Amino acid sequence: MPGKKVKLIAVVLAIALVLSSVAISNNIYAQARACPDLPVVPWWKTNHNKITKHVEHYYNGKWDLYIDKWVQYRERLIQIHESGGIAIIKTKGVKLKGEFLKDHISKVDKRIRITQCLQESHSGQFVFNDYSEKIGLGINSGTADL
Repeated sequence: MPGKKVKLIAVVLAIALVLSSVAISNNIYAQARACPDLPVVPWWKTNHNKITKHVEHYYNGKWDLYIDKWVQYRERLIQIHESGGIAIIKTKGVKLKGEFLKDHISKVDKRIRITQCLQESHSGQFVFNDYSEKIGLGINSGTADL
């Protein structure tokens, strides 16, 4: 009889985990919506979800490293602006100077604040599909809080 109870508990937990993953997945978008929209910069082509996935994939979920990259970028732009120089976005062939550079610095600053908001929204979470594959649930989307 104890074996049946253990199996029943395991099945109930698996079902609860699957149902909560759907709710949590939907909640991620609600959390991201709680953060302001990113400023429009033609060459960024990103959104909250893409930033979150980028941090998970390229920074192993270490938001501080990603944010520090942007803070350093902003500092370089400020130095260029203060010296009257031109910032060049090499990958796009864009040159920014004067008020255009000042505006871009403002947008980078907003992106940093929004990224910090996303960090707060997603702290303590892991990508659910990696974990679910390890335990054999076959779920391939969503996130869960630890």
